[in-house]
Amino acid sequence: MLTTEKLIPSLILAAMSCAIGALFLALSGSAFAQDEPYAYACENCPANWENLAIDGNSCGGDNQSPIAFDASSTRGARSARLTLTYGTELVEPDMTLTNIEWGADASASSVRWNGEEYFFSQFHFHTTAEHVINGERSDLEMHFVNKTAEGAALVIGVSILVGAENGAFEPVTAALPGADLAVVDLRALLPGNLSAYAYTGSTTTPPCSANVEWRLLRNPVELSQAQIDAIRNELWAINDGFDNNRPIQNREGRRVSTTGKANKP
Repeated sequence: MLTTEKLIPSLILAAMSCAIGALFLALSGSAFAQDEPYAYACENCPANWENLAIDGNSCGGDNQSPIAFDASSTRGARSARLTLTYGTELVEPDMTLTNIEWGADASASSVRWNGEEYFFSQFHFHTTAEHVINGERSDLEMHFVNKTAEGAALVIGVSILVGAENGAFEPVTAALPGADLAVVDLRALLPGNLSAYAYTGSTTTPPCSANVEWRLLRNPVELSQAQIDAIRNELWAINDGFDNNRPIQNREGRRVSTTGKANKP
């Protein structure tokens, strides 16, 4: 028979074991859990993104991206110019659920706007374009993601059309399929005139984080059909043959302004 002296320590140890086990299960089911995967097809397509178990999911929130607008609606509205300092970077591809993000660590390339400096983080592509301007989508849309030290984001969007072969993109397209390290002149990937449409929205993939500053360049760049196909085929392969563009979101009265040609530092 257990005495009181022996019983109490046994009960304490049992209680501690149960508490530790409960804590482990709680952590396994929450803090250690992975986000639910999203996609552009099946049950995890954009129409259902807001219902996915993703940390900080804002896909059903306000002021989402992409949007559609007519250039005529921007007349009279002006936004501060960008100061662009883009140079040559060694970019490394990162395969995400739905894309390839070509990123650079400790990048010296940056964009300055409204007193804040946003450093280049990565670029990626969407097929077809996500934003619709004057009722039209371009063949591809390229996003240059830039972030402050605190994590605020400014994304430069570039429309890509079929045209002449573009040598500046050769390091990227030559690395496909599969993707590999590439040395890229970031400034050469952009058009000469950097005037843009400006609005505040979100990221276009989960968690659809808000308060993203968008600058959609008014002038497109051209790639050859072969170059566009190389990028598009890679994106289709990742997404089971589906385009990787989010449907147009409600503009909710947001004003789209224009910027002048970007300043040089």
